[in-house]
Amino acid sequence: MSASLIIQTGKLKGKKLNLPNSEVIVGRDEGCQIKLATDEISRKHCVFRSTTEGLWLRDLGSSNGTLVNDVPISEEVELDHGDTIQIGPMLFQVAGLEKKPNSENVSDDDIADWLGGPEESNSGATTIIRKDSPAYAAIQAANEESVRLKRASKFSSVAEEGRDIIRRHFEQLEQNKSDLHS
Repeated sequence: MSASLIIQTGKLKGKKLNLPNSEVIVGRDEGCQIKLATDEISRKHCVFRSTTEGLWLRDLGSSNGTLVNDVPISEEVELDHGDTIQIGPMLFQVAGLEKKPNSENVSDDDIADWLGGPEESNSGATTIIRKDSPAYAAIQAANEESVRLKRASKFSSVAEEGRDIIRRHFEQLEQNKSDLHS
């Protein structure tokens, strides 16, 4: 199941957090996957547990509690699409609880739908990637390569590079024409 949270408060309001199919701890502690820097949130405040079957939330004995649909939770609860979650001053809404296709009986359309997700999921999405994962290292390497290439490029934009390619193409055509008449 693909689960995500839409941030409802603060400077990141409207941004989407895609949750991996694993546990994600929310709190102030450096080891938390979602770190919220406010004294109203405990060091390890709560944990989301996302699996192929659903999304659950459990408070970790936080000082101010965790609320689902304005109700404090005392045990792990299963979340539904549209539920609101309050963690300290932060408010989130559950979105994207769509089941992934069964790998034994998958069509090309199912795969395209799963990869594309709902239209609204393509704007402002954030995926949580652990720093010790191979994906994190690959992204870091790609970012470093992009910065290196940008510094090495003599063009300030793709349009400028396109104009240069066209100019060189026409110069080559003129050179070929001259060579034929010589």
